[in-house]
Amino acid sequence: MVFGPFTGVDNHRKCITFGAGLLAKEDVDSYTWLFTRFMHAMGREPTCIITDQDPAMRIAIEKVFSASKHRYCMWHIMSKVTQKVGPILSNNEAFMSSLNSIVWSHYLDTTQFEDKWTSLMEEYDLTAHDWFCHMFELRRWWIPSYFRDTFMAGLLHTTSRSESENSFFREFTNPHFSLVEFFMQFESAMDAQRHNHDKLNSDSEAYIPDLKTPLAMEKAATDVFTRSVFYDLQVELSSACFACRVIHVDGRDGVFDYRICD
Repeated sequence: MVFGPFTGVDNHRKCITFGAGLLAKEDVDSYTWLFTRFMHAMGREPTCIITDQDPAMRIAIEKVFSASKHRYCMWHIMSKVTQKVGPILSNNEAFMSSLNSIVWSHYLDTTQFEDKWTSLMEEYDLTAHDWFCHMFELRRWWIPSYFRDTFMAGLLHTTSRSESENSFFREFTNPHFSLVEFFMQFESAMDAQRHNHDKLNSDSEAYIPDLKTPLAMEKAATDVFTRSVFYDLQVELSSACFACRVIHVDGRDGVFDYRICD
């Protein structure tokens, strides 16, 4: 049987398991059943769902999660590049650096991405390469330029989410378990995950971080965000505080419009 966990990100930026299912087959009907049961358990569709390129899964998601934004995991796609291009190009630092800078960028708009992709394919004579052509056809499903307005919580392009979750479950299971043994170990895994989450909550509530700016926003953030999320916000606030300046303030009816530049 196939074990399929639903993995998300909690408020500490750690992996969390929302649910899981065991499937006899990896076909459209099986995935449709699994996604339907998951939606009933959760009460609504997920905002976004990120998977590998399984065609049966894609069909089932379109049927059940029609309002969700379905995207492909960038890491799974990019991990195939070495196999697809062969040893010469995969060891070409200039090619790999250019490809990564185009694919992983959150700052390129769609036109810029397409222009840079086309230029790179022409430079390395890959315009007729089947795999790259197919990936370009699927670009709206995995390239960040096409959904910069969608919050993905870092799930789209990280190696750590899928790999850490696989490693986590391997600690509790092995392929020789019976179904009963597997279920008992799965429950133990969930207990361990909940315990770790509770500990992070406790540590975060007890910790008072040092402030790096005089901004009231930073102080207020210590009460709103968990410790790990606050540290990320603190970096952005510090950068904005010392690298940007207010050039104009316009207030009307209690609403203030600030114009800021570097």
